[in-house]
Amino acid sequence: MKSMQLSVALSPFDGTQLCTDYNTDIFFPEEYGDEDVAQAKSICNDCWIKDKCLSFALSTNEKEGVWGGTTPVERRRIKRRVKK
Repeated sequence: MKSMQLSVALSPFDGTQLCTDYNTDIFFPEEYGDEDVAQAKSICNDCWIKDKCLSFALSTNEKEGVWGGTTPVERRRIKRRVKK
């Protein structure tokens, strides 16, 4: 999926994050149910850059994909909590 490739290319990441070793479809499923994102979240949870990835997704308002172990809905919840 080109969205993640473009976003990662513009990000502060250096290419050593774990997601670069996997097909981007894992991180951009058609649905965001628990089973649909389980593999992506597992990869994110093992990644050394997880927090930086989540910060990037929040600051750039990433609307699609699993970033930093979070789905778009989870990131919207985080942003709402931060605003309060």
